[in-house]
Amino acid sequence: MKRVLILTAGFGEGHNAAARNLKAALDQFAPGAVEAQVLDLFERCYGRMNELVKKAYLTTINNAPAVWEQITSGSTRQKFLS
Repeated sequence: MKRVLILTAGFGEGHNAAARNLKAALDQFAPGAVEAQVLDLFERCYGRMNELVKKAYLTTINNAPAVWEQITSGSTRQKFLS
């Protein structure tokens, strides 16, 4: 049996929904051939700090979406590789 680890970042429901649906698809289309597990990497590695950052993120996107738009639009304009 093959084992698949699906890593997610539980900041909002999109990442979690994608991870759960990927696992469900593997369970449905490869029963007995694949064992899939979903793991929130940030939760596992950063614990309490993850909870604080997640709360700040959710508060920002729900109460100040313009601020979040500025953060994300700024990050997409950055050149990370020359």
